[in-house]
Amino acid sequence: MILIVMVAGIIAYTTWWFYRTRTMVNRWAEHNGLKVLDYSIMPFPPYPPIMVTLTTSRNQLIVRMRVYDDSIHRIRSGWLRLGTFWWGLMNIDAVEVFWAGHDGLSDEHGF
Repeated sequence: MILIVMVAGIIAYTTWWFYRTRTMVNRWAEHNGLKVLDYSIMPFPPYPPIMVTLTTSRNQLIVRMRVYDDSIHRIRSGWLRLGTFWWGLMNIDAVEVFWAGHDGLSDEHGF
C-alpha cells in the first residue's frame, strides 16, 4: 500500500511540475505580447550563458525558448529561468528572461 501511495505521489508531482512549467512559460509570453513557438526544458543545459548557470539554484529551472515578437515581427530566442532561488516553481510569476544576442549571450548553438 505504501508503494502505491509513493508511486501515485511521484506521478502527481511530475504531472504538476510539467503543467506548472508550461503554464509559467505561456503566462510570461502572454504578459509580454509574445507567442511561444517552442521551448525545451533543460535541467542541465548544454549551452547556457555562464552567468545564468552560476546564478541558478537547484530549485529553479532553465528553459530554452523561441518566441514570435509581433511588435518587431521577428523570432527571438533565449532562456527563461523559472522559479525563485529558494521556493522554485511555487511562485508562478517568477520568470526571468535572458535574450540571445543581448549582453554577450550567444545563440550560436541554435535551438
